[in-house]
Amino acid sequence: MNPGIWLLPAVGLLSGLASLQIDPKEQPKKRWVLILMLLVSAVGTIWVAQHDTQARTKEKRADDDNITFLKTTVSNLSGQSQHISDTADNVLHLLESAGVSQNTIRVVQQAKAADVSRTAILQQTLATNEKQKALVWYYPKDVDGAKVRAALEQGGFTVTDKPGNPRNLSLPTNAIWVGNDITLDQAKFVALTLIRAGVEIKSLKTLGSGGGDKAVVIEVGTDASLQSAQPLTAEKVTSLSQLQRE
Repeated sequence: MNPGIWLLPAVGLLSGLASLQIDPKEQPKKRWVLILMLLVSAVGTIWVAQHDTQARTKEKRADDDNITFLKTTVSNLSGQSQHISDTADNVLHLLESAGVSQNTIRVVQQAKAADVSRTAILQQTLATNEKQKALVWYYPKDVDGAKVRAALEQGGFTVTDKPGNPRNLSLPTNAIWVGNDITLDQAKFVALTLIRAGVEIKSLKTLGSGGGDKAVVIEVGTDASLQSAQPLTAEKVTSLSQLQRE
């Protein structure tokens, strides 16, 4: 229970009662009582503010730890579609019963939904890549890169690790850009694979200059301008009928 709920009102009540009983002009010797009450109120306000700040910091740290655990768990399950749905249900039940934040639970729910949609287009994606193999330029962050790479290769993609923009090294992966010859299913498969691994994808677009050598390339990286944007849901990715151009 937050002590500020009762501490500050109690101090305020005592200060009010004291001001009613003491007239500083007629009882100058008792002015110190009013001064003391004001000091107590000020100290109490500062203490409560610090307490709330520490509580929020602790809660955020717990959420970050939970999300890191979640990403590791889901990433380790990549490539094991026959088991991931049941496991995700178990993880969801555990997190909900433990009172974990809704943001963490949402990531698990999206991982499960992404796996279902990804499995539905796996065969079509494989057939497309057999005719014209797409290249994935991948800048792995915050997940087990080898596991995600294997999950992408399961769809028939050739995956190449890239160093990425040095200015974005501290920012999470959040964007996908595709070349002109990439099919919608190929783009969706890559996005859903990353969402399944716990990556929050916020943009899926066709490259502005997606011809030539980049026509069959899918770039996975970071767009610094999207840090405050809402992530795409698995359902949103699945329902896309076309991609916007960058």
